[in-house]
Amino acid sequence: MLNLKLGTLVTKGDRNCIMTQPAVAGHAVYGPYQMLPAGRYSVEFHIAAAEGQRFDNDEVCAVADVASDFGRFVSVSQGVRLSQLRDGALSIRLDFNAARPGTFEFRVAVTGSAQLLIEDVPPISSAFAPHEQPPDQYISKVFEGRPENALYEAMFGGSEPLRNAPAHLGLGSSLCRQLHFSLDEFRYWMRAMGIRPRLHRKDWEWFYIAQCFHESEMLAPGKKGLAFAVGREPLPALFASFGCEILATDQDPERAALSGWANSNQYSQQVDTLFKEGVCDREKFFSLVRYRSVDMNSIPDDLRQGFDFCWSSCSLEHLGSLQHGIRFVENAMDTLRPGGMAVHTTEFNLSSNDETFESEATSYYRRRDMEEMAARLEGRGYRVRRFDWALGQGFAETVIDLPPYKQSPHLRVWAQEFDCTSVAIVIQKSNR
Repeated sequence: MLNLKLGTLVTKGDRNCIMTQPAVAGHAVYGPYQMLPAGRYSVEFHIAAAEGQRFDNDEVCAVADVASDFGRFVSVSQGVRLSQLRDGALSIRLDFNAARPGTFEFRVAVTGSAQLLIEDVPPISSAFAPHEQPPDQYISKVFEGRPENALYEAMFGGSEPLRNAPAHLGLGSSLCRQLHFSLDEFRYWMRAMGIRPRLHRKDWEWFYIAQCFHESEMLAPGKKGLAFAVGREPLPALFASFGCEILATDQDPERAALSGWANSNQYSQQVDTLFKEGVCDREKFFSLVRYRSVDMNSIPDDLRQGFDFCWSSCSLEHLGSLQHGIRFVENAMDTLRPGGMAVHTTEFNLSSNDETFESEATSYYRRRDMEEMAARLEGRGYRVRRFDWALGQGFAETVIDLPPYKQSPHLRVWAQEFDCTSVAIVIQKSNR
């Protein structure tokens, strides 16, 4: 993964690279936090001097290394002198031993003495000879097959909840933060949805929505919930398991086909695709959950004041513009009864409160956009729970996932030249 605070993203063939800035020092490449069984391995780094770089001073300009235990232990390292880059790109191979299973990362630190071009995700290979395969007793069951939640378990000590019911946390509106993933409540809701805990912001969105409704006593028999752009998310089945009546909605098939969503796993056009085995009893689910096509930009009048709660998970940014999304959140409040509650998550631009990306397909909200949304809602008499704008300093918040977004952790992503995450807004309707 690339530390884009030290440079700019460039493409070389089919590889992402970072072009570092002169006079800026730090780890330009780190991760990708590979779960490796015991054994011997090789990793190869590719480093080049930027076009026009001068070679007057022959000094160390970069250091490549292999680290484990989240950077606390360095297995092997090698410095790179500027003179080594004079004749073109340099390939550095580092061999290392993993005495026991663990989490390894592969880093390149730069001193700032030169402007460098460094490839992301160095290729890793096993250095075993055919007759030297490690004995089975050295392969931990935790890392065998590299389960997707192994990193979560390594960081937080396990994935099973400690309590049988979530506590009251007093959540407000918030950015996605690593701190939330360490909560027992996160583990509880993941188990309730049949998901193995992992450091992924989509799972955070579902946890956050469920926890907010739980704290407001919305998850109970007789309560009615409305889901917008439901896709195939597990929340309808989860809420039905508590006895809630759910109307799950998504865009109509023709519109979904035109926008490209119909061929994805994030679109639903029938209630059957929302049933999750093990999350809710089948008979109970089909008695409580209904499906209907609804345009989020034109919510039907017959849905007005019919629900106790409503939600959307990373959908309002796809409605045509920033203002389209804000208007949707306002209009969705009309579907709620007095005392009703809404929780919406969307894409959030961490990089700037001035510049952002806005298009018909996807828009990224800034703090000022969310504050405008809150002010407009409060102007209509709704209560918006106070935003927690704190930027976490956890390990997962130092990792920025790049396209095609297959890395873990996945709390921060690089999208349209901005560092982005998820944000949740929590809104209450008065009892009058």
